[in-house]
Amino acid sequence: FIETQLYGLCVDDYSEMSLDSSIILKCGLSSLSVTGHSKCYAISSSFLESNSNGIVVNNESEIYFTSCIIKNTKKKGMNISSSSAKLKNCTFANNGSGAISFTKSLGNIMDNCQIQNSSSVSVKVDNSRLTIQDSYITKSKKTCLRATMSSFLNIKNSTFSECKWSLIS
Repeated sequence: FIETQLYGLCVDDYSEMSLDSSIILKCGLSSLSVTGHSKCYAISSSFLESNSNGIVVNNESEIYFTSCIIKNTKKKGMNISSSSAKLKNCTFANNGSGAISFTKSLGNIMDNCQIQNSSSVSVKVDNSRLTIQDSYITKSKKTCLRATMSSFLNIKNSTFSECKWSLIS
C-alpha cells in the first residue's frame, strides 16, 4: 500500500484485520487506524513515512503486533487511546513526536521492543498501565519514558540510555 492521501488502512466498528509481511508507505494521514471496538493483528509488517501519526488506536480497540517496524512518521509512531496494545519484537525509529503514547489505556505490553531516535518523549504513558520487558529505548531528544496522571509502569530487564532530559520521569 503506497501513497494515499488519507489513511492507509482503517479497521472500524467491531471489525478485525490481519496483516502479514505487509508494507504501508507514505500515507497522508495515519498508516493504520483501528477504532470502534476493533482488532488488528500484524506480523512482520512495516508502517513507514506517515505524514501524521503512524498508527492510531482508539475507542476500546486492540492491536497485536509482532516483529513490526514503525518508522519515519511526522508525528507519533503509535497513539493508543482508551484501547490496548500488545507489542512484541517491534522497532520504532525516527518518529517526530515520539514513538508511542498511551492515554487512558489498560493491558499494554511492550516485549523485546527497540525504540530509537525519537524527536520528543519516546514513550508517554498518561492515566494508563504499561508493562515493558526486555526492551531497549535510546537516543530520545527529550525523555525516554514519561508517566503522568496515576499511571502504572511495570519495567523488567529493560535498558534506557542517551536521552537529552531524564531517562524516566
